[in-house]
Amino acid sequence: MAIYYAMFHAKPSPGSEQFSSYGGAYVCCWVHALGKSEALQLMLKAISGSSWNVVSQDEECHEVDELWYADNPKAKELFSQAVIDGECYEFNTYPIEPQDDDIVH
Repeated sequence: MAIYYAMFHAKPSPGSEQFSSYGGAYVCCWVHALGKSEALQLMLKAISGSSWNVVSQDEECHEVDELWYADNPKAKELFSQAVIDGECYEFNTYPIEPQDDDIVH
């Protein structure tokens, strides 16, 4: 088994605790799985189980190892947590309302 990584854009489910606090999140996922298909299933199940709805997949699912994160200590720490626990998810949330420095087209 290997560790797989993917990133998703998600919105909080209506009625969830997150719905009144966040406009959405970019969810970085690391899971221990037998293959890409199983990894995607585990990731999507974990995100929806946390009361979030996936809007899109922003980074393809691919196998990773410790060397992928040689220059990124924070991501390496999250990868290492997935090695220990079998999975790790980082929800990078953003506010409901656009911020002053947001670029709007």
